[in-house]
Amino acid sequence: MSTQPKVVPPSLLIRKRMEEMFVTEQMLKDQMGFLSEFHITAMLNGKLKITNKIANKLQEILGVDAKLLRDQYKTYISTLKAAAKE
Repeated sequence: MSTQPKVVPPSLLIRKRMEEMFVTEQMLKDQMGFLSEFHITAMLNGKLKITNKIANKLQEILGVDAKLLRDQYKTYISTLKAAAKE
């Protein structure tokens, strides 16, 4: 029985920062500009790939390091894929 380390999806970091800054989903959508409400919801539920463009815009809006978001997303996806193979 292997135990995978707990990996936090980047969506939790994004949600936490939104909460700290009192940013609603609608406000984030308006500030992102290029994502629909559907895509914002998918991102906040961990179902949307964190691309360079998205990470950079989130850094601009929320002050969350873009590289951290991208790296966290890659680690999260890799962990999910590894767990699915077990």
